[in-house]
Amino acid sequence: MPIRNIQLILISILICVCCFSRTSLKEQIFRYVLKTVETKSLEPISEQELLEGAMFGLTYKVNDLPYTTYLPFEEKVLYEHEIQGQFAGIGISLLQKSPITGEFFFMPIPDTPAQQAGLKFGDSIVAVDDEEISGFSISELIEKLRGNEGSTVKLKIRPKSKRMEQFNEDISDLILDRRRENEAESEFCELTLTRKLIQHEIVTGDFRNSDGSWNFVLETEPSIGYICINQFTETTAYEFINALKTLNANPEVQSLILDLRGNPGGFLPAAVEICDQFLEAGSDIVTTKYRNGAVKNRFVATDIKKYKYPLVVLIDNNSASSSEIVSAALQDYDQAIIVGTRSYGKGTVQELIPLPCRMGLLHLTVAKFWRPSGIPIHRSKDALEEDSWGVHPNEGYEIVLSPLQTIFMHWMRQLRTFQKIDHLETDQNIALNLINLLNQEESTKETAIFNPQGNNPYFDPQLEKGIELLKKGSLPK
Repeated sequence: MPIRNIQLILISILICVCCFSRTSLKEQIFRYVLKTVETKSLEPISEQELLEGAMFGLTYKVNDLPYTTYLPFEEKVLYEHEIQGQFAGIGISLLQKSPITGEFFFMPIPDTPAQQAGLKFGDSIVAVDDEEISGFSISELIEKLRGNEGSTVKLKIRPKSKRMEQFNEDISDLILDRRRENEAESEFCELTLTRKLIQHEIVTGDFRNSDGSWNFVLETEPSIGYICINQFTETTAYEFINALKTLNANPEVQSLILDLRGNPGGFLPAAVEICDQFLEAGSDIVTTKYRNGAVKNRFVATDIKKYKYPLVVLIDNNSASSSEIVSAALQDYDQAIIVGTRSYGKGTVQELIPLPCRMGLLHLTVAKFWRPSGIPIHRSKDALEEDSWGVHPNEGYEIVLSPLQTIFMHWMRQLRTFQKIDHLETDQNIALNLINLLNQEESTKETAIFNPQGNNPYFDPQLEKGIELLKKGSLPK
């Protein structure tokens, strides 16, 4: 062999040894720990299980839960269902967590295991699989209730009827849900439900038609359209555009309210396509940037704006991610007035990185969203309230609700959403009796006053402000 070739081989080996010693020492330690635990642990555990545990640990250390996380292979299908607006669960819409008892009030979705088991609007969840949930957040409870299709979950429920017994004795106790001393165990019931695949209603209107379809015109204001987007999934833009076409075919409709309150975001392309309906071609919608400031992607409107309604967008402190992209772009181009409260401030981009050997997915935060105006949407860990992040309502249109008013507003909206629920009229009559108490006990100079009007009151000051603006006719077109 020529001397030159031998020299090249020796140099290559030397380089490999140097690189190995410099780059893989920690990898060697990791493999050593992995093998040691696998072979010497008192309780046997597979390499696969150890690797999955390591993945969870790595993503946990990033301190970006639930956005940076590891999804095992069996959870991959669940995640894909989420993107499609589907999930395996029992079929309830959570209204609010009681600040007094820690229980969660809910509304059963029609034709789901929850409704078929006889659960009613106003029942509350006390425990799941024998675990008390008073310390849970809403997202933690949702995760607990969802699972694989066909699996079961055990619920401990406080029926609404047990609380309603107090109504005639003390109306304020009903609203504030004050816990009575020495509650009897008979106040609760337990049942086991089987999870099934549920299609979440992504785009909804103001009320249902007689055939169960959605009517996208406000019942009390037929000249104003109303579209509520509950989540951004692969089907959201399609459903939203169909709803807009329905309104466009109605000559009586002159303006639109887009409700993004409580919308946690989701599928970025859906937000971009919705903005595209209202912005001129070439308008920036959102820009994503890496941590070093380099641009990852810039999304722009690609067509002439198709809908020119005067527009109000409703947001609150649970409007996040794609909800903030839509409201920010429409606000920055003066295409809408934003009403409600400041948004959540979740403006990060996650990539799904498939892992080999059926190891699942790495869900990793890699970039941030920036508004067309150059303001970041994401609220960083050290950001203050006075810093620039998220989406503010337009000046003069911040409508703050107290926690109790928020519960009540969601209550009334859900009643209109699920008109198949029993005792609807009874609940509305109770609401009329309670409205004055709400204003007396909860409203302050900083929070809105409920002002019911007509036979079908909204009890929704943020929506009422939007209606007021549109009726004045002073919004951008």
